[in-house]
Amino acid sequence: MIPYLLMIGFIIFGGLIFQPSVTMQRKKIFLWFSFLWMFMLSGLRDISVGTDTETYITLFKYIDSYNFSGSRYEKGFLYFLKAVHSISQSPSFLFFIVSGICVGTVCLLIYRYSKSPLLSVLLYITLKYYFFQMTGMRQALAIAFIGLAFLNIDKIQTKWSIVKSILFIIIACSIHSMSIVAVIPFVLFIWPGIQWKILQSPAQIFKITVAASLFFFAFYGVAMKLVGFIVPHYASYFSGTWSRSNYFAALFKMLVQLVFMFVGVLYLKNRQLSKTERFLLIMMAFSVVTGTLSMKMTIWGRLTGTFSIYTILWASAFTEVPIRSNNKIILKSSIFLFSLLYMVITLVFRPEWDGVVPYLFMK
Repeated sequence: MIPYLLMIGFIIFGGLIFQPSVTMQRKKIFLWFSFLWMFMLSGLRDISVGTDTETYITLFKYIDSYNFSGSRYEKGFLYFLKAVHSISQSPSFLFFIVSGICVGTVCLLIYRYSKSPLLSVLLYITLKYYFFQMTGMRQALAIAFIGLAFLNIDKIQTKWSIVKSILFIIIACSIHSMSIVAVIPFVLFIWPGIQWKILQSPAQIFKITVAASLFFFAFYGVAMKLVGFIVPHYASYFSGTWSRSNYFAALFKMLVQLVFMFVGVLYLKNRQLSKTERFLLIMMAFSVVTGTLSMKMTIWGRLTGTFSIYTILWASAFTEVPIRSNNKIILKSSIFLFSLLYMVITLVFRPEWDGVVPYLFMK
């Protein structure tokens, strides 16, 4: 765990030196600084780091002779591996490519949306989204392309911008088919004429989220049929290993998302949400609902990451509300310490969840 803590320390130091919240130029320098740390640490890791890494590396190693027909992996992901393999057969090269796409996209989102870049980068690491691109390579890539689809969602006005976003979602679906769910918040946000008042109030969105979570938890058979209808490819998961769940892990992760959503709503409840804030709150809502469902069925946990990664931007939104400077520092410090504690506890007491400790460099 020491390499991760050192990286966090250097990023905090960089934040204090570059002061990324002052100007866009300073933000850009800080994000390049942070990107290089995260990019290098991820790319130089051994194949033993990450729960699914060895499985993906075995697939990568034999991709030229792999039979694509009937594979459980989506075609887009297989062709991605084949393209990378045609350039270099080194696992490290694959790690660097994946890290560049995933971490790079997050840095672009932070540059575009975050009012507190240092906090967003720290949350990306301590809430373990950074580790996820080391463990769930396929879904992490899909989440990155969804991030590119949402990169300018608050400014989507022309047909070309909509088409471009849809193309990124299609690419994401070709890598991980459950990414199709990203269409729902996309449509809710950009479809002309949708001006639902219930989606304007933070308190109303929170109430709907809690109600939907309780309903689907109680009647989760409905949710399973819905997913089976939308993505038939995953219907078989409902009766296999994925139909079971690590209840404690799912509950723990869902509560973290619920806390972030609740605290944000408290700070923003008396103000009109901006388009960006409304989008981020909608993503938080989907995160809590799918996180609740993951307590019933593990496959929903894979879905949660598609939405929950926007926590790092949501936190930066509500921590920048007009309050006294000292209170902002206390709030941001508390959020960081909470997320750091979450990271340390899970990596120490539940290392099997991520498989990223101990960290080893590529031999």
